[in-house]
Amino acid sequence: DITNNALTNLVNPPEANRHTYYSSLVGSLLFMKTKPSVIDTLLFWSNEHSNNPLAKDELERTIKSVSRTAERRQQING
Repeated sequence: DITNNALTNLVNPPEANRHTYYSSLVGSLLFMKTKPSVIDTLLFWSNEHSNNPLAKDELERTIKSVSRTAERRQQING
């Protein structure tokens, strides 16, 4: 179940491959039609509880990049 996996992953962020991890998580949350403000809150909380957090600006760029890509794909595909 995508919802269960996304929420479980928020609690257990990895120490390696963090950009890929957060990119995938943003995509999953967008797929579930989660509000952008909720995505920000969840990911920043997860990152703060990581043993090896991303810099705040790196996480912001990752969220924005994935969100823009998802929005472009939705416009193209309907």
